[in-house]
Amino acid sequence: DKCQIYAFLLINKSLTGFFGGLLHDGMLIMCNYALLDDSWCFWMSFYTWTQHLKCLSILLLVFQKYRQYMAGFLAPPYGVLETGSNDSKWGGTPLIENQIPLHQAKTITEVPSERILRAGKILRNAILSRSPHMIRDRKYHLKTYRQCCVGTELVDWLMQQNSCVHSRSQAVGMWQVLLEEGVLNHVDQEYHFQDKYLFYRFLDDENEDAPMPTDEEKKESDEELQDTFLLLSQTGPDAHMRLLLRKSPIHRSADDLAIIYEELIHIKALSHLSTTVKRELAGFLIFESHPKAGTVLFNQGEEGTSWYIILKGSVNVVIYGKGVVCTLHEGDDFGKLALVNDAPRAASIVLREDNCHFLRVDKEDFNRILRVGVQRPWCF
Repeated sequence: DKCQIYAFLLINKSLTGFFGGLLHDGMLIMCNYALLDDSWCFWMSFYTWTQHLKCLSILLLVFQKYRQYMAGFLAPPYGVLETGSNDSKWGGTPLIENQIPLHQAKTITEVPSERILRAGKILRNAILSRSPHMIRDRKYHLKTYRQCCVGTELVDWLMQQNSCVHSRSQAVGMWQVLLEEGVLNHVDQEYHFQDKYLFYRFLDDENEDAPMPTDEEKKESDEELQDTFLLLSQTGPDAHMRLLLRKSPIHRSADDLAIIYEELIHIKALSHLSTTVKRELAGFLIFESHPKAGTVLFNQGEEGTSWYIILKGSVNVVIYGKGVVCTLHEGDDFGKLALVNDAPRAASIVLREDNCHFLRVDKEDFNRILRVGVQRPWCF
């Protein structure tokens, strides 16, 4: 890219000129001091040298900005922007927004399930069999990342191999299924799956001596590949929804909000709310998961900070002196009364099973939505 080359030469020339001038003036100071013994010459030379030092901080700042620019704001060979976006490649959302991580990537289970573990192995073997160039050592910013592949290439490959994948966002959801269970990971554990020039590595490739698939394993992968695609296509939409709900509300696009709203229509706890309130909720809901049964979500007597809706799993409602008074299941909600009445929690909530998923609305956002209902009573 001509722009990248020009920027590099400009920085290189500036650094060369700066350090050359710094060395020249440093030598001049020593000569004046040792040979001429002229205090006036010494201090004039010293002043010039300190001016170079002042320039150093400015130049280092420019160089830092340049590195950030080269790291993400110039599109690499496969593009940094989401290729599935409705916007043009260089239009729409500013480039800087696309570089903000959703949150540090974390799995929703402590141990991958057998079927997703098998799915990851099938896909890795199929890629090594059909497109071996996709998984290889890659260099970026003078650092080598072992045996990894690029997000955009994985999306392209999935769409080429399976005619049932109709959009790039659908493919993103399918890969996110693997990432949520730790079968596929971002190389620095910083990002969820994105259709961008980001590096991902299969779990089997985390070991330096990961073996190549045998002919028998390649044959098995070919036989099971379509079943693997079917599994991921069934679980992908939920994974994609969780991916959108992990985004900070200020970074959700209009398309994201529309997808989240469509999901809210089917949630029992929200069935009595109007379309207006549901659309407001789409902008504030946050995904939260907990892997272990017995986890205490909050205790009786604590300040109410959030309203919860159960997406998956169940919880026990526990009151001091009474024990478990009831159990709430998928589609139920809890924690709202403490926010409405601005009162302490009336009970404790304890996870009844592993891998529970929730939608959460924090107090400030809840009050904002409540004001919408007060201004428009027909909304509730």
